[in-house]
Order: sequence, then C-alpha cells, then structure tokens
Amino acid sequence: TRQIRSIIMAIHNGSLPIVVDRLIFCVDIQDRNCYPGSGNTITDLINGIEGSNTNNVFVPGSPAYMDSNTSSYHKFTDGSTTTYSSGTDFSCFTWVNFNSVAGSDNTWFSKGSNNNNAAGISLQTKSGVLHTGFYGGSWDAITSGTSVSVGQWYYYGATYDHSNLKQYLNGTLINTSADSGNFTTGASGVITYGVGTWQNNQTANTYNQDVNLASAELYNKALTANEVLQNFNAKRSRFGV
Repeated sequence: TRQIRSIIMAIHNGSLPIVVDRLIFCVDIQDRNCYPGSGNTITDLINGIEGSNTNNVFVPGSPAYMDSNTSSYHKFTDGSTTTYSSGTDFSCFTWVNFNSVAGSDNTWFSKGSNNNNAAGISLQTKSGVLHTGFYGGSWDAITSGTSVSVGQWYYYGATYDHSNLKQYLNGTLINTSADSGNFTTGASGVITYGVGTWQNNQTANTYNQDVNLASAELYNKALTANEVLQNFNAKRSRFGV
C-alpha cells in the first residue's frame, strides 16, 4: 500500500526514518517511486497524487533535487486526501536550497485554496527572512526574523495546533506565534512545489521562489518538537547539514 511504502520510501541515514503518523503528502526526489529520473511527473508517495512538470530541471546525485526557477514548478492535482477543513491542525516541511532570496512574498511550497484570495498554506521568504502563512478567513502569518543564505540546504517548516503557529529550522524551534484561527472551507486546493498558489488554485507566478527542492511533507497534525527533530536527523547527512 502507499502507507507501507511511505514508511520505507524515505531514504535516510539517521537511526529513524521520517514520522509517518498522519502523513498525508510526501515527495522525495531521491526515491524512484516519486521521480524515476526522467519525465514530467512527480508522484506523491502517500496517495499517488501526481504533479505535472513545468520546466523543472532534475539534478541527480545525493541529494537529488529539482531546480525550480522563477518560471518553473510542479502542480499537483488534488483530492480529499490533502484537504484541510476548519479545525484541522497541520505541519508542513521541506528540504530547500535557495538560488535567490531577493524580493518579498516569494513562495516555494503551497497548499492552495479554492476560494478567497490567499493560499491555504505557504512557505515563503520576505527579503531573505523565513516566513509561513495560512488562510483562516484572514491571512495568519509568522515571520521568523531568521535570514537564509543562497547555496545552503535547510530543513524548514511550521506546525500549527490551533494555539500556536511554530517555525522550525534544521530541527530547532526558531519562533512561536499565538494563533487560534481555522482554515476556511476552501482549503482543499492544489499543491504546488516551487511556486505559490492564489485565488481559485491559480499559480502566483509573480512570487515564485528560485530554489532547489529535494523533499516535502504535509501532515494533518502538529508534529511535536521531537518529531520535527527526528525528521531532520533522518536526512540531514544527505544534505551535509
């Protein structure tokens, strides 16, 4: 099954694989079940959601990754398996290497919304500072105050438990913001890898982030600090971190 595959698919060098409890979306370019090394399709390892390639360049090796520049991305068709309804907790993490950190609201991973004017979840930088936002009737966001550099691999993402939105970098908590907002009904849109989504699942090409992307995970729960650290340790040696 996809769930059994997800347990073994995460090529890891640490003592434990990534956390699979309530993992609803996972891509790992190093896994040939996700990307065979050629072609235009990346496949989610949990439910088989396919992402169509728009000029992404595959870079083999360890790590293997997709070079997603400002005019290229993967857009995943979606369904109920990755829907965030009102009251859902979430976690969203990626292994990312920045080719550029210039500009504001530049997005490299997004879970789209079917209505309103904002993405469901977005991982972004604002003038080189790490930023996460989600749409819960208004734009709820947290800016870390932590700057990133080009040419370096990071494991970055956020968790949300309806009390706090927390940002983590390389397994370490870097910022917490009190928040109790809920997703709106429309948080069932597409997933984009290398670009943001905007109103009615349209890609927000103006705000593309020029990045290299190796893996991404979405959970329908808030990972604990220990679980975030486990995921970081599972793959860190692959990225020389």
